[in-house]
Amino acid sequence: MRRNRTPRKGFTVVELAVGLGIFLLVLAGFAALYYGQGRQAERLGQKADLADQARGAWFRMTEEIRTGIDLMHPIVGSSPAPYLLFTNDKYELVAYWVEKFKLPERPNQEFRRLMRLNFNDKAGRKSETVAPFVEKVQFVRKGPQSVDLEFTFKDADGNNLVLTSGITVRNAVAVN
Repeated sequence: MRRNRTPRKGFTVVELAVGLGIFLLVLAGFAALYYGQGRQAERLGQKADLADQARGAWFRMTEEIRTGIDLMHPIVGSSPAPYLLFTNDKYELVAYWVEKFKLPERPNQEFRRLMRLNFNDKAGRKSETVAPFVEKVQFVRKGPQSVDLEFTFKDADGNNLVLTSGITVRNAVAVN
């Protein structure tokens, strides 16, 4: 005897579950890929912002030194120093230096930042961070009115970039 069955026109529950599982796996893969690319783009943007901030700090510092009145330290002929003390065009005593610091989320890693202090600020002697992550800043005094600056920082790809400048103080009045 033959059973009289009609031809199948749908999927079984097992086939539907397997198809749904495969679809969800593919969807999860695309979501992870999209999320990873978004995080990578965000990190790259943050690194580019830091490099741009370092370039801006270098420009601000060179202009302030260039229009200054008197270079004080380091003295002429001394070895390269990570600090500079000078009088700016408003007759204010200003210092730039490199300071080491640690982040709470990375306690085993040491970073450097470029700091600035205006000793004559009416708000009080509060140092400000000019560039948060620099590799090296060195000042070499070449003469009574000139100083060489070497400014090293990392770009968005992790490469070290070096900005150098020979600065002659335009308004220099004192000779060390």
